[in-house]
Amino acid sequence: MIGAQDGLEAGDADLLRYSSRSESGLVDEPLDDGGVDETKSPSLAADPNMHTVEVFDPQQHGKGRKRYTSYCILVRDIHADQSRAAVRRRYSAFQWLYRHLNEERPGAFVPILSHRKALGSAGRFSDDLISFRRDRGEVWLNRIIRHPELRDSPCLVQFLGAEDSLFAADRERESEEDDVKVGDASSDSGDGVAEDNGNHGQDEEAASRREGSDDRSETAVSVASEDEDASGKVGVERFHQIKKLANKFSTRMALSSGASELEKSPDEDCFDQMGEWIGVANSTIRSLSQETLTLRELYRERKMALEAAGSRLAAAGGMEYPLCSEVESGLITAVMKTAGETSSNMALVEGERVDLFKDTFDRLFKELLRDVQSFRAGLQKRRDVQMEYSKQVHRIQTEKESLEVIQAYPTNRAVNNAQQEKSVKGAEKQLKEAKDQAVAGKAKFEECCERVKREAERFRVDFRDKLCELVRTLANTEMEYNSKAGEGWREVQGSMEYMEVSSVRGGEEGDIARLGERTGSF
Repeated sequence: MIGAQDGLEAGDADLLRYSSRSESGLVDEPLDDGGVDETKSPSLAADPNMHTVEVFDPQQHGKGRKRYTSYCILVRDIHADQSRAAVRRRYSAFQWLYRHLNEERPGAFVPILSHRKALGSAGRFSDDLISFRRDRGEVWLNRIIRHPELRDSPCLVQFLGAEDSLFAADRERESEEDDVKVGDASSDSGDGVAEDNGNHGQDEEAASRREGSDDRSETAVSVASEDEDASGKVGVERFHQIKKLANKFSTRMALSSGASELEKSPDEDCFDQMGEWIGVANSTIRSLSQETLTLRELYRERKMALEAAGSRLAAAGGMEYPLCSEVESGLITAVMKTAGETSSNMALVEGERVDLFKDTFDRLFKELLRDVQSFRAGLQKRRDVQMEYSKQVHRIQTEKESLEVIQAYPTNRAVNNAQQEKSVKGAEKQLKEAKDQAVAGKAKFEECCERVKREAERFRVDFRDKLCELVRTLANTEMEYNSKAGEGWREVQGSMEYMEVSSVRGGEEGDIARLGERTGSF
């Protein structure tokens, strides 16, 4: 705790103490009429399993640099077989929703929104990229509406229910406000950068960059969204990035210098353990992912070896063996052909296994890694809230000391008594503002801590189930394909044994035909 309690009133000391509670007392600010149509805005909080979201019908709009793609979004009531009025959103609106969910619900484990980089204007409107975004957007939205911490968030209600034109106007107004901030910052010297709780895309970009390191086939988008008009956007995003980093740097420098300490919750050790545990979980998933990647490479090499062996054995089956009798030569030819066909078939089996590993296990590991990223982002958001609250508490002491200085050293000139009184009132106002901010900061910190704990418990159960399912799928896959390979090679072994018996008795005319019947399935 920072040493700000000395000389403060009793109520101030109570303010600085963190008291754990399950309910923060905070309520979300209601949306102004904002154009949210009640016929479009579904109530998802009561029973989220009653609804499903569909993303479909991508359409192109505009020309040149103003060209973009929109997607139709429809919320269906499963049990009543009814649907709400549809809305159309650009893919950048999904990114907007991701950012605002992190802002409105700090500490929530917001699912990562996947990205794939578009190369050039042609790539932006390719069927592959549009299909990728449609599929991932639909999966992501269905996770959001079922998420206990997110399904009642105002930004989700706005995203799913606001009229298209009003939603676009709100986003444009928000963008213009960002432009004003950029202009103000460009004329500033850069000292004392204020805190920006909005993030405006940086959390998403950081998560995207981390995801890109996990998935070579999906590249994170680290600039303005590809379906946006890029003019002016990069500058806005760069401003927010620099602003956020500068503020965090100044805060952490103050904490490391001993000027202040982080306010801690009574169960702070619990959050430290969460950070350690998620680090171990991340390492475990990456190790398993690397092992399955090694297995996939092994099976790919085995497939190529079996294809080569099958070709050579088939060629051996077409050769003549002049030193053997006609019957023995026929038996050898039949066995070589059988072995070649079996080897080629086993190459196909290994190819199927390679494809299964790529399609199934790559997806499962990426999902787990994205979940881990959401966990880490939630912990980091809590730390950001904690740092902001600590600054607010420290400011109380700073403002109180300033007031005491003004009161202790009044001006010597009587004519300035009015100015003295004005300075005292100004300092008292600053102190009151600092206390009010700390009260709000404390409530936000408490709420964030409770949210992280709820999320961590849900994550623990979900992570355990997903990891067990992944290992179970891996075991079943290995048993299935190893059994297929065993069956094929047992047939070859049986053919070899039959040929050896026929050779011992000197061979008969019907042996070749009977051998062909034994191996006819190949």
